[in-house]
Amino acid sequence: MHAIIYGIKHGVKSGKNNVLYCVGNGEMSVTLNSLEALQDFVRQPASLLYFAGEGCNVCTALYPKVEELLYQEFPRMGLGRVECGEHPDICAQHRVFSVPTLVVLFDGHESQRFVRNISIGELRQALQRPYRLLFEEQ
Repeated sequence: MHAIIYGIKHGVKSGKNNVLYCVGNGEMSVTLNSLEALQDFVRQPASLLYFAGEGCNVCTALYPKVEELLYQEFPRMGLGRVECGEHPDICAQHRVFSVPTLVVLFDGHESQRFVRNISIGELRQALQRPYRLLFEEQ
């Protein structure tokens, strides 16, 4: 897990546990390519799983906005992306039947789920309080 967090914060590219680290324009995200990688990823205190599909215009348009929101306002929250077309088993196991689906986890437990029609303002509002409670005291 520490390797994942270190990789996210420092832009390290690695194939360990089938995790690909992507860094671009100062924003960081992780592409999760296996169930094991996803399980390792959600062990961090705060994470957001972004389930997307190939050819999904909403997924393509929304992802950079979510990435920017986390980078600017919730920097200690990990962002993991799962491509449902490439990994339908991971999506099915997490009850993802429509894309985009965003699953917010705090301490490994699902806190919120957003499906298809997602507002960045609503996402921001949903993250603010639990994020602040988790990280303000540290």
